[in-house]
Amino acid sequence: MINCYNESVPFSHKLLEKWKPELIQYFSRAYSPMLSTAAVIRDEKPNAKIIFISPCIARKDEIIHEDVKGMVDLVLTFEEIKKLFEDKGIKPSLMDEEELDGYQPYYATSFPVTGGLTRTAMSYLKGKEIDDILLEEDLVITEGRDRAIPFLEEYAEKLNKGETDVLPKLVGILYCEGCIDGPAMRKDIPVFEKRRVIVKYTKNSLPKGKKNKMMKNAVSMKDIKKIYERLNFFREFRNRKVDYRTPPEEYIEEILRKTNRLGDERNCEACGYPTCRERAIAVYNGLLPEDMCIIYMMESVEKLLGEVRKAQEESTNMIRKAKELLENIADIVREVTDQAVHLSESSDRIAQESEKGKKVVGDLLEKREHVEDRSKAITGNVELLKDKSEKTDTDLSEEGNVVRGTIDLFENIMDNISTIYEEIQNLLGSAEEMRSNVEQIRDSIDVLLKAS
Repeated sequence: MINCYNESVPFSHKLLEKWKPELIQYFSRAYSPMLSTAAVIRDEKPNAKIIFISPCIARKDEIIHEDVKGMVDLVLTFEEIKKLFEDKGIKPSLMDEEELDGYQPYYATSFPVTGGLTRTAMSYLKGKEIDDILLEEDLVITEGRDRAIPFLEEYAEKLNKGETDVLPKLVGILYCEGCIDGPAMRKDIPVFEKRRVIVKYTKNSLPKGKKNKMMKNAVSMKDIKKIYERLNFFREFRNRKVDYRTPPEEYIEEILRKTNRLGDERNCEACGYPTCRERAIAVYNGLLPEDMCIIYMMESVEKLLGEVRKAQEESTNMIRKAKELLENIADIVREVTDQAVHLSESSDRIAQESEKGKKVVGDLLEKREHVEDRSKAITGNVELLKDKSEKTDTDLSEEGNVVRGTIDLFENIMDNISTIYEEIQNLLGSAEEMRSNVEQIRDSIDVLLKAS
């Protein structure tokens, strides 16, 4: 009995190579539909750029496998192509529909729904009706991680026990719930509605007569055989078994502690492992980085955002305080500037008053010297008058001349006295002006002392 796994999900390839390598011999080596289509395109157009639009993220990993690398240039998910259309302003709903210019897919258009690939393969078997395929006892289709992994474990157990008679000959395994519900498909439409649309499209696309346009490039079994004879559609899988070790309990606790899960095991399965402890064991075996925990990452991001918000608040406060400080500095600068201007004006006024004071003092000194000169002249005249008086007693014969001389001298004295009086008056006026100037200088000095 030959047991053949027929599936197209890259996940199953890696799962078998790493965890169930004993099942590789029962695993179909046939290309996935993506690789098969790429092989035909490469044969007909060697220089073509091949881009595959996929609902499955794992396809990105499949195209870099050493056995098939270079067959497909790029894999885009439906989410990515949708974003590309939006960015470029492309609206497929407004465009006219055109028929496929390559080989018509026939039943392969049902590939996205559960069992679509198996239905397509069995539809070419002679004597089989498509509606009878699901009733085949040697066919099993399973989907979803919760069913796919246990199925493989049970299958391996049956093989080890030699109970091969109960095993199906053809198995279709999907790790997800089918391509229509792949991780990169739109989620705003229910799965049953997606299935209805695809099934309806498939039925309308099937050949119904010579007038049907879909007949033009339909592929018959004869055509398929020719293609298979000319091209290679097989790949190899290798034993990459992981030496999975169970770590000490303290190591598991340490890993849980690093991701804040010690005592708070969420078991959310977001990392791909059913429990936080199994994730810790995977870390121990080098299959995951220590911090590869979605909840921990979200918590870390939230913590970081909190620190950023706190830093922003602190920065805002610092900016506000800096603004207040700058405003205070501006006020001080304005005040100092006003005082400097006032000081400059006071200094100029003091300089002016000082010059006036110096001039007044000079005038006073000059007038004092003039008065002193006049006083000396009067003193001289008085002495002369005394001499004249003494001579009057001894020389009466010259009485007329003496009287005349005395009168002249007396008039000269009176003139000098009058002049001295005027000088004294001027001196007193200058002194009063000087006193006023000194008071102004004193007031200016007081202002300067207060400003400083």
